[in-house]
Amino acid sequence: MPNKSEELEVTNAKDWRKSQEAGQLVELPSGKVARLTRPHLFSLVKEGLIPDPLSGQVMEMLNDTKPAATVVKTIGADNLILIMDITCKTAFVEPRVVDEPKDNELSPNDLDFDDKVFVFWWCQGGIDDLKSFRKQQSRVMETVHERDQVQPKAKQSAGRKR
Repeated sequence: MPNKSEELEVTNAKDWRKSQEAGQLVELPSGKVARLTRPHLFSLVKEGLIPDPLSGQVMEMLNDTKPAATVVKTIGADNLILIMDITCKTAFVEPRVVDEPKDNELSPNDLDFDDKVFVFWWCQGGIDDLKSFRKQQSRVMETVHERDQVQPKAKQSAGRKR
């Protein structure tokens, strides 16, 4: 029996980059569909796209040295929106999201807030975990619902006959 590692082939760099650059189609909460890539906050900090005053706090959140809620409270809503805008500008392959849009481009202000939040968490992997959880919960609830629909036969009282 061949070893599984002997059957695997290394993905060449060109194919590796191509799949990342192409992105994938994602339906957003607004119902609109975009082609997105998954830039992680680590890479945005490393590339200097997150402003220096915020990068340390973002790294603390990512390294779990501070809870996300604490960091969000510390950096404030304006800075959180700035980070979401930066994430969207990096994640959107099609349509492109840029600060000064031309034809067939959007500005971060053109995006619904729920879509921005979704894209931000999708890039961090949080949405997939949420979808997985929702699917599991849906299956559990279907089972409960099916069980509730089954009614046991009523017992006839000993004194009554039909």
